[in-house]
Amino acid sequence: MRSLPVEPYEFAVWKQARVGLDPHVGVESCFYSVPYTLLKQEVEVRLTARVVEIFLRGKRVASHVRSAQGKRHVTTPEHMPTSHQQYLEWTPERLVRWGHQNGPFTLQVLEAIMGQRVHPQQGIRSCLGVMRLGKEFGDERLEAACQRALAIHSPSYKSIQSILKSKLDQSKLDQIQLPGEPLALPESNSVPLDHPNIRGADYYGKPALNPDRTPTEPAPDPHRTRVT
Repeated sequence: MRSLPVEPYEFAVWKQARVGLDPHVGVESCFYSVPYTLLKQEVEVRLTARVVEIFLRGKRVASHVRSAQGKRHVTTPEHMPTSHQQYLEWTPERLVRWGHQNGPFTLQVLEAIMGQRVHPQQGIRSCLGVMRLGKEFGDERLEAACQRALAIHSPSYKSIQSILKSKLDQSKLDQIQLPGEPLALPESNSVPLDHPNIRGADYYGKPALNPDRTPTEPAPDPHRTRVT
């Protein structure tokens, strides 16, 4: 019999993935970086409970500790481009130029998305999503939606998508309730209580119809059978 292996067996799942323009690979709601020279390449991902390994044609090109937090970027700084920007089809600078052409509010949203990341390239996915919304709904509506997203302090792709789908971009900006503002409720005297089912306080203030029954005595229940 051979000796037992030094490391215990660890269950792993293999998946196919494509490197994005960030350059990261999406795995289980997280994004793990690979060298920027592998943009748009098909890769294999080995996923265990502790590690995420990425392979290209059988050769491991990246390895990361698996993140327990969803929707975040796990980035190795050496994977990000520096002077070799020609490898990137969409750079943060090119996205900024497009945002400036579309409108000042679109530009502010793109800058906010990339400014929230440690590396600006990590926001490229969301910025390209905003661009696709412009193609789907039109540049003017996108600019109006970006204005409203900034007004409610939520400059994100999902927020802008929700505004466009709900057509909130077509409403006046002063009709949008900003965070922390109290709800604008109508005054009590502005709603007339003249419905026939609303009797008012005078009705309930009338004395009881049976003078022999004290106010504290409960009214007899006609459906209750009296036992003698």
